Amino acid sequence: NDKNKIGDLIKLISRWNLAIAWPAFLFLLIYASKVMLIFGRDFLAIVTVLQVLAGSQVILALGLSSATALTMMGYPRAALLNNMATLSVNVVANWILIPEYGPMGAALGSIIAISILTILRIFELWFMQHIHPFDWSFIKPLLAGSAAFALSMIARDAIFSWASPGNLLAGFLLFIAVYFIALYLLGLERADREVLEAAVNKMKRINR
Repeated sequence: NDKNKIGDLIKLISRWNLAIAWPAFLFLLIYASKVMLIFGRDFLAIVTVLQVLAGSQVILALGLSSATALTMMGYPRAALLNNMATLSVNVVANWILIPEYGPMGAALGSIIAISILTILRIFELWFMQHIHPFDWSFIKPLLAGSAAFALSMIARDAIFSWASPGNLLAGFLLFIAVYFIALYLLGLERADREVLEAAVNKMKRINR
């Protein structure tokens, strides 16, 4: 029973991690150049680097709950070895890629290392405890993000084509609105509703 509860908790955390990282990645696919323009035109050269790093965070989000579970269930040594292996891969990948590709090489080195770390975490948790962080509910944030991405692409070309902080903010608000509306229409999981209700109740107690 405890293992089942831990499995459900890992899936819940992974779903929330994905629900945050996935739309952030998609938003940067659309508006990364406008984000960089806030800091100056010189930063446009690293737009793709930012997008690759954002993609790496989506991959990382998929394995974060597995890393916590490994430590919580008595495998801190495995978690430590995973981190050491990832650091080694990152150093070697950067040593090979940075001289050839510059900042993009560093971003590629990071996403390679993070991908390996995520695979290790998920595989080890499944191998040792037969628990994994995925279920069919992951489709909902993926679909909601895709809907927000599609509509925001249309809006960017038709309405928010100028590069200004105001347009960037409007594009962000539109993206977030479509994302949350789509999530609501797809239906929240029972565990998600319980988390949201607990958060709202806590905020009410704080504001009293």
